[in-house]
Amino acid sequence: RRPTTTALTLAGALLLAFALSFVLESRALTYAGALLLACLSLLTAFVLWRMPTAPLDAAPVKMKIVAGDTSRAGLSFNVKGGLPVLLLLDTAEPWIHLSPRGLRAVKGLTECDAMVTPPLSGPGRPQLTARLTDPWGRIQTTQTLQPLELNVIPRARYAAWLAKSG
Repeated sequence: RRPTTTALTLAGALLLAFALSFVLESRALTYAGALLLACLSLLTAFVLWRMPTAPLDAAPVKMKIVAGDTSRAGLSFNVKGGLPVLLLLDTAEPWIHLSPRGLRAVKGLTECDAMVTPPLSGPGRPQLTARLTDPWGRIQTTQTLQPLELNVIPRARYAAWLAKSG
């Protein structure tokens, strides 16, 4: 978990205004800065309390697929902690396409489709990266998931099986 750029910028601006209030000897600015810093601190503490370090659970999906073929898998995720979050799912594998793409607001259960076209055979558990941000944009958590359990069958073995059975 780490603070977002927005949270750091806001905290820096508030601290600067608070420090300037003493230089300018402005009580109104001092009180306003103290009140806003207290609100920001309480909101950040609330988010840290409610958002777990691993806020996403993924149900494993087992797939058998022939190398080079495309198959669709429905992935389901559960957001823990009770807060709605902004979720961004991504993968480093060029042969996995996730939809819907982009940032979306979720709470509780959510689903995603994965189109998988593995180029090589063998077992595999490709990684997905989930970036979750709290609804106020203060804290971002990055989590690595492996919801797909792939068993990729080589084309030659599949062709031999077809020849024997047909």
